[in-house]
Amino acid sequence: MLERAPLHAAAGGRAHAGQCAVQPDCRGCPAQGCGDPFLRGDQRTKIRPLVHGSRKPGESECGAAAQVFGERHPRSVQRFRRHFDGIVRRIDSHGIDRRPNRSYASRGRLVCGSPVVTRLRETVEVPRPIDEVFCYVSNFANAAQWDPGVADSRKASAGAIGVGTVFRLRVRFGPRSIPMEYAIREFDRPHRVLLEGKGDSVHALDDIGFAVTPRGTRITYTADISLLGALSVVEPFLKGALDRVGKNAVRGLQSALSEESPPPVRSRLADLQDRLIVPGLLGFTNAGYHWHKRSWKPLAVSLRGRTVVVTGATSGLGQAAASQLAELGARVILVGRNPHKAEATRREIVAATGNDNVAVALADLSLLADVRKLARQLLKTEPRIHVLVNNAGVLLNRRTTTAEGNEATLATNLLAPYLLTQMLLPRLRESTPSRIINVSSGGMYAAGLALDDLQYEKTSYDGSRAYARAKRALVTLTEMWAEQLQNSGVVVHAMHPGWADTPGVAGSLPGFHTLTRPFLRTADEGADTITWLAAAEEAAKVTGLFWLDREPHTTHVFPGTHPSPQERQALWDALARLTSKETKP
Repeated sequence: MLERAPLHAAAGGRAHAGQCAVQPDCRGCPAQGCGDPFLRGDQRTKIRPLVHGSRKPGESECGAAAQVFGERHPRSVQRFRRHFDGIVRRIDSHGIDRRPNRSYASRGRLVCGSPVVTRLRETVEVPRPIDEVFCYVSNFANAAQWDPGVADSRKASAGAIGVGTVFRLRVRFGPRSIPMEYAIREFDRPHRVLLEGKGDSVHALDDIGFAVTPRGTRITYTADISLLGALSVVEPFLKGALDRVGKNAVRGLQSALSEESPPPVRSRLADLQDRLIVPGLLGFTNAGYHWHKRSWKPLAVSLRGRTVVVTGATSGLGQAAASQLAELGARVILVGRNPHKAEATRREIVAATGNDNVAVALADLSLLADVRKLARQLLKTEPRIHVLVNNAGVLLNRRTTTAEGNEATLATNLLAPYLLTQMLLPRLRESTPSRIINVSSGGMYAAGLALDDLQYEKTSYDGSRAYARAKRALVTLTEMWAEQLQNSGVVVHAMHPGWADTPGVAGSLPGFHTLTRPFLRTADEGADTITWLAAAEEAAKVTGLFWLDREPHTTHVFPGTHPSPQERQALWDALARLTSKETKP
């Protein structure tokens, strides 16, 4: 449904009624006949007497003239549309030439029109609880997930979603995208939210209401869109386009909150890219992330009432994942070894998300005694654990042994996640549906299991190689846990973040970091799949897979990296022996 109403003060500018033919100083108006570049002299003469008879109450001469002219001169409308993009590039919201001291009005080139409001109103029903729907829709950082007209959206202010929260969007407008800033003006959880959007040439008021129905939630979406300055004259010609944009947006919102996604499967294209190596490596970059993102479906979920444990949560991928999970409403336990850094991270996440249900648990995960202490503490304090993210890891350039005599890379990257997972499994089983997410690395593709030298005592130490071996073993463990926990309600996944710009990469691989820095992902981009695996309904339908950018990938591309059943069992036995008998399943 599309309605048209006078703008007046809603657009932040004065109404234009009473000018044009009435005011002799209005230039560029078809009714005044003052030199619009797209009208011939005879057209100006013919259209002027038609304006007054067709004008609606409250509508200016310009708006009526544009409407009449569009109906009587379709060819000129087409010519206008062809030139329109050039006009927009040259004229700002006040109709001023971007070149210094040259007004389009003074040159007889300003296309002026009546500021009007185009009202879009749609109602849809979705099969979700009202609280969940309200949380998803009121967070306009999600707008790019469901609105095809939004190229990008993000939260630009700290704290919980509420009055004053600011979002920055890039809205598609023909071949271009224009920046807009939205702010929440009214917030009545879970019944209504009012957002005001401002851009150089667009003003919007989005009034969204929510009501409980027998089948879920009814969403009533009303948007008042005002085209300002030079764009105001185009509004009559864009009514149909704006109506389609509104319908597509609400249809996308309904789809995001209604459709049930099928279980993910490995695609042939992804397999081919992985096996061709170079295309697979390109997928590790920030460009790969943005390419893969184009096909993602909305993550329209809430994690309220769910508890997530994240190891290595005080920097890099772990901190990014913890913040994203807190934004979705989860209770997040940050595991770190430095108490000051852990507490600072907790305060930062609380301030950014407004979710104060974030706690700290201290442990040095290179020490098995600390891992056991951590597990016992979590079993004591957390009645439910729904997600365990084994993220902590190190890459050391020199072989280092811990106080317990284990090689530090092996201890942190493999022994710790094995022991912690085994000890928390009873609680994870009690908390079903639950998930275990193991953060691996693309480097594991180049390594196989080295069961005869897990501690790197027999061969010359190579930090990158030791890291890749441990991550390969972690992926093998993922597959074994998935088999053991089949049909238990606990799913297990491994993932790798691609090439992400984190403190760990910068410190451990300075040469690689310097060479690839322009192509590295942000920590948020690298952590996205962790969050998706922890929250998405699709991820609960499968188990034992290896993921990049929300898509399952092969675990082997080189010969000699695929372990036999005997090697898998030998790995399990070695880990059980190294971490003591008390952790056997």
